[in-house]
Amino acid sequence: MNHQIETERLILRPFTAEDDAVIMRISSDPETVKYLFFWGRPGKTPRQDTDRFLYEHALKEWQREPVRMREYALVLKETGEVIGDASIEKYDAEKGEIGWILLPEYRGHGYATEAAKRLLRFGFEELGLRVILAECDIRNPASFHVMERAGMHLHEVRNEGRPDKGDGIRADELEYRIDRADWWWSEYGGDSYVKKTRQKIGHDVLTFVGASVFVVRDGKVLLQRRKDDGKWCSNGGANEPGEDVRDTAIRELKEETGLTAGSVRLAGVYSGREQFATYPNGDMAWIVDTVWLCEDFTGELMPQECEVSDLKWFPVDDVPPREEWTGHVWKQWQDCRKLLK
Repeated sequence: MNHQIETERLILRPFTAEDDAVIMRISSDPETVKYLFFWGRPGKTPRQDTDRFLYEHALKEWQREPVRMREYALVLKETGEVIGDASIEKYDAEKGEIGWILLPEYRGHGYATEAAKRLLRFGFEELGLRVILAECDIRNPASFHVMERAGMHLHEVRNEGRPDKGDGIRADELEYRIDRADWWWSEYGGDSYVKKTRQKIGHDVLTFVGASVFVVRDGKVLLQRRKDDGKWCSNGGANEPGEDVRDTAIRELKEETGLTAGSVRLAGVYSGREQFATYPNGDMAWIVDTVWLCEDFTGELMPQECEVSDLKWFPVDDVPPREEWTGHVWKQWQDCRKLLK
C-alpha cells in the first residue's frame, strides 16, 4: 500500500532507516528538543532519542495493521531533502492528533502549516475523524501559530503539563482543536453546498435545511429587504454539510447583518407545501426551515452587499403588510410574535 501523501511543495512519506541522520540532527539540537515532549529528557542521549523515535516507534508503527500512528518524513519536492517530521495519530474512531518537527533552517517558510493542513484533510476525509487536536509547549509560539494558521482553536491550557528536562521547569501545555464541521466550513464555506449543487442540477428542485433568524430588541424586529425579489424577510440561509443548524443561524446572521448573536432560541421548524419556493432566477427549492429568535446580540449593522438591499427595524406590531414579504416568512413571523408576549 502506498502511504505517501503530498502538498504543493512537500511529500509526506513513511520514515526509513536511511533517515537516521535527520532524526539524529533533531535529537542533537537542544533548542528543538526542549519543546518536545518525549525528547531530551534527563539521562537520555541524542543517540538514544533517535533510536527510540525511529527504530522503536516510527518504523514499527507503519508495520501495524491497521496503522494507528503515522510518522511521515517531510521531503521537499524541489530538492528531495528531508526537512523534518509530521505525524497523525488516530486515538479512536472519532479523535486524533497531529504534530510536526522541522529542522531549524527550514522554519519560517510555511512548511509546517502546509503539512498541518494536509494532515487535517487526511484525518477528516480519509480517516473519518470528527475532532483533531495538537499540543505544544506554551513557550513555543511558532508551534501554536501553526495551529492557528491551520484553523485550530485553543481548547485547554494544562498547568505544568510539559516534562522537566533537567532545568527544573515544567512549562504549561497548550491544546488546540478543530472539529470536522469547522474544518469543512474553512475549506469549502466560500463555495457553499447549495451553490455547488446548483452547478450540477441547474434550476431543478433542491431540498435543503435552512436557518432563519428574527432579531428582536426593545419592541422592534430587524428585517432585511432582499435584492433578488425586493421583499422583506428574516435573515438566514442554508445549512452546510456537517454544520449544526444553530451555528448556521448564528453564521448567517453575522454574514448578512454584521451582528454577532450571543444566543438564539428555536422558535419552530417549518416544512410542507408552504415551504416550496421559486426564486427570481428560476431556482426551485423545498425548504425545511428552522426559525430562531435572537434577543441577545452585539455589533453594528452592516448589510451584506450581494444579497441584502436594506436592513430596517420595525415595531413588532407595525411591520410591512403581508404582500411585501417573501411568501412563507410572514407566517413564521406571526408565530414568533406569539413567543414574545
